[in-house]
Amino acid sequence: MNKRILNFSLCIFSFALPPLASGVELNATEVGTIVKDGIVQIGSHQYPIPAGDWVLVAKHKSAVRFTHSFQPGADILTAYLINTNDKQFRASVKIEATVSSTSTHSWTPEPCKRDDLIFKDTLKSSYDYPECLLINHNTNAFASSNTWLNAVPLWLENNQIKTPVTTLLAQYDKYQYGEFVKVRFWINPELAGQTASKSASWIKSDWHKDRLEKDTNKQLYMEKFIAWSKQLPSIYKKSLTSDERPLVVPDFPDLAN
Repeated sequence: MNKRILNFSLCIFSFALPPLASGVELNATEVGTIVKDGIVQIGSHQYPIPAGDWVLVAKHKSAVRFTHSFQPGADILTAYLINTNDKQFRASVKIEATVSSTSTHSWTPEPCKRDDLIFKDTLKSSYDYPECLLINHNTNAFASSNTWLNAVPLWLENNQIKTPVTTLLAQYDKYQYGEFVKVRFWINPELAGQTASKSASWIKSDWHKDRLEKDTNKQLYMEKFIAWSKQLPSIYKKSLTSDERPLVVPDFPDLAN
């Protein structure tokens, strides 16, 4: 059986003021576009995002690579969108998905391996077709070793968007025969009334799983965020496996519009 790895090949980004669009096919959409109707499309699949104005800040084209072959497989598109509120970072989402299907019986990524998390559910997935929901805090949300994602902090700076020390991260990965989708949501807990983190260190953060019980407000909000995140598997699994209009992703818990 051939396994697959991912190889990135092209990045695109821009800082232009965004035009409007709705229900956009991200593969053919210019960076800088505002997505408004809560649905984006990659290939034949529609993927929902919470309602609101989401700016397509960066996107990246790549292809599935076979472990035992030099021939590329299906195209992959990764898109990064940001939602703001009164010049403050509110949330961002990164969606990565195959543009078309590739014949593969197994995948090499192991997204479910990490254990130092606030919440983890492997959803009874198999090694060859992993599926998992992971929840954690993030103190370095706007930096990345991927060059194409350098567009994110630049866009935030150029648009004078205030960012939090700590974001909360929910990530869902679903691999199946020939296709996959990977979704990452970062949210700003300060817009839900939470106090700013005292430390920029991940391990010393007051959002760290070993410290949450010391702050009742943060612990209660994390419980709400976990409950919200638990809806993601059924929503995005349907998006990947069905041609029907996708389910709605509800707004983040207690975040102002």
